[in-house]
Amino acid sequence: MIQASYKTVTRQISNMIRLPIDLRQFNWRQYEWIIVPLLAFLISRMVVFAAAVIGDLMLPADPGHWDPTPGNHLLGLWARWDSQWYDWIVNEGYWLRPGQRSNVAFFPMYPLIISTIKPILGNNAVLAGVLVSNIAFLAALIFLYRLTDLEFGDRQGAGRTVVYLAIFPTAFFFSMMYSESLFLLFTVAAFYFARRHLWAWAALMGLLASATRVIGVLTWGFLMWEWLRIHGWTIESIHRRETWGNLWLALRKDWFSVLIIAVIPLGLLSYMAFLQLTFKDPIAFSTVQSAWGRENIGPIAVVLADIKDIVVEGASQGTVARVLNLATLITFTGASVIVWRKLGAGYAIYALLAILIPSTSASQSLIRYAIICFPVFMVAGIYGRNIYLDRIWLVLSGMLLGMLTIIFVNWVFVA
Repeated sequence: MIQASYKTVTRQISNMIRLPIDLRQFNWRQYEWIIVPLLAFLISRMVVFAAAVIGDLMLPADPGHWDPTPGNHLLGLWARWDSQWYDWIVNEGYWLRPGQRSNVAFFPMYPLIISTIKPILGNNAVLAGVLVSNIAFLAALIFLYRLTDLEFGDRQGAGRTVVYLAIFPTAFFFSMMYSESLFLLFTVAAFYFARRHLWAWAALMGLLASATRVIGVLTWGFLMWEWLRIHGWTIESIHRRETWGNLWLALRKDWFSVLIIAVIPLGLLSYMAFLQLTFKDPIAFSTVQSAWGRENIGPIAVVLADIKDIVVEGASQGTVARVLNLATLITFTGASVIVWRKLGAGYAIYALLAILIPSTSASQSLIRYAIICFPVFMVAGIYGRNIYLDRIWLVLSGMLLGMLTIIFVNWVFVA
């Protein structure tokens, strides 16, 4: 009797707390595209957060730096260096000082989104910026997982891809008040929708990317390349007469898709129009680069100049930064060849230009710019099936991520 009553009571309690979904019957694989990126995001952000706090407690920063959040030191850890330019744009608007560093160098989409949600968060621009960065990064990882799985049909490879990106040595920028995560989201989403031939969505993402950073206009080239490819136009068949005939027929039947894709540069052009109306200089974002010591001399000249500086300076903080940036340039440039073989010319050209365009003026910050070269990480995720390569990458990258985060939050310039 007592045993029967006990079973009845326990059954009633179980029914009271029973989840709406039976976890034993829950199809986890159906939601891997959310679960795996979410885990990669959470674990990597825990590493970054812990490293930032430890670095702040153990290493004293030089005094005299900008205090982004008076009274909230922990939040201020996520606003360093270029974050101040975005803070100025949000709170003061754009300004141009000829011959001096000016905030017109930074494109408007990221600060525009921050300005939109800032009133909801007590008019705290840094809090809004950090929130936008982290949400955008999680969304970017989800799109990247879907895109990698779409291209390779390999969920494990897609999982490794998002993990490799999330723990890349400079992946802490995805949580900083920087535009990297937002730009990554728009570009990966543009590629994903383009591969599914959802041209309107792809064009919208590309337009937003071109309003976030100047190289966002490269998505226009990829979308057009993809449109050409599905209509039978490839580099290998360019010499065939029927290729051009098919292209003409495709233009007649599907001209509206081409028109939609053509809106992508409007993000860049709208900012140029604003600069012309406000400052009479439509390319002010490029003009002011000289104030940062940047001059378009080409990647080869940049590499030679850095090698010379490394030899002259010897062991120093500047030398370590140059070595890391040069190694990044060489690695990602070489990896574009593998990207071509595995993913095709469109992905490879994007990855190559995304790293070469910034290197035309200086190698500085290339280790940061590399984190938006997502096709390289897609290929790395596939090659990561080799357990030795996988373990080596996870250990080395994770250690460097922690180290660089520690020194960056202490106002040591990394990238």
